[in-house]
Amino acid sequence: MRMIGHEILTNLSDTTSRVLPIEKSDNEYRIAFDTEFEFEAEIIVAVVDSNMAKSGITSDYLVEVVSCESENVVYSYTIGNAVNPNFMPCAGRVYPEDCYFIVITVLDVKNLESDMASGEDQDLHIPLYKSLFSSVFLILPVIFVIGLISYLKRKKRSVPVNPNLISIGATLFDKRNMTLSYNNESIDLSSKEAELLTVLNESVNETIDRNEILKKVWGDEGDYVGRTLDVFISKLRKKLDGDESVKIVNARGIGYKLVVG
Repeated sequence: MRMIGHEILTNLSDTTSRVLPIEKSDNEYRIAFDTEFEFEAEIIVAVVDSNMAKSGITSDYLVEVVSCESENVVYSYTIGNAVNPNFMPCAGRVYPEDCYFIVITVLDVKNLESDMASGEDQDLHIPLYKSLFSSVFLILPVIFVIGLISYLKRKKRSVPVNPNLISIGATLFDKRNMTLSYNNESIDLSSKEAELLTVLNESVNETIDRNEILKKVWGDEGDYVGRTLDVFISKLRKKLDGDESVKIVNARGIGYKLVVG
């Protein structure tokens, strides 16, 4: 039982805290610590079940993690119980740092009394293959859960990002198809409107000189007059009007600024 406490602390990267003397009452063992800690359910399951399988004390037991202050059971599971076999809830949950103690209750009391009467070390006569098989069988679900979580995280990170879809406030700007989407409504843009919005968004929340805008959008085409930019700005404003988080602001005598937020 002390080894269970020691390995729990070790898995938490704690090599200095102490496992307090084990308290035994009938078929219950209480493992307490001199420090507070947070824990994951999988660590408790893996450490306890591995050591119980090695010791051969019983294959039928209840594990409870109890709060020192309230004495409420914050996590529990059973192994080998005929009523509720191998029930291990709340996988993946992290329990906050607090004072806890662990109570292991042997449910197969007859076998426990027989082992105590014999006074023999069970590790000496349990077949090695049986101990190894039990350990692997109990740890495999934990490995599976951890592997599944890792796979889902990698899959989430690997989702390709479409460079043509740009979020501007609550509006989705599709550069390729030259559309704005807001509140399930789609608005078409002309090619110049799309280019103008792209230039403004590249320097979002910063003022851009009107001559720089004209050069980037119209270049040397020469098919614009002094008010051309103002006309297209007005058109864009109307098409973005539904999204209150997006504004195109006129910096008098300088240029324009796309304000998002």
